[in-house]
Amino acid sequence: MPRPIIALLLLLSFTLSAEAETPCAPSDTPTEQRVIDANHASADDLQTLKGLGPRKAAAIVAERQQHGTFIDARDLTRVKGIGQRLADALGQRLSFHRP
Repeated sequence: MPRPIIALLLLLSFTLSAEAETPCAPSDTPTEQRVIDANHASADDLQTLKGLGPRKAAAIVAERQQHGTFIDARDLTRVKGIGQRLADALGQRLSFHRP
């Protein structure tokens, strides 16, 4: 193989391996559009949703740990301070995968 082709292949292999080791960049999807799994999300993840501050996000995680996973948005009303209206609004931004 000619030297320029070998050099090009080596350069390409280093570039690809460097990309594979690079940590994931922040999502290009705006926070307002991402869907978060309510049954696996951390309190920090949940706080990114409009209407949830640190206390309600922590309460969701605590409820999930104490009483099990959420089936749907209506289950969020088990959490003190989350009514049906907020649960409905959050339900559009949450998924409810079971472990």
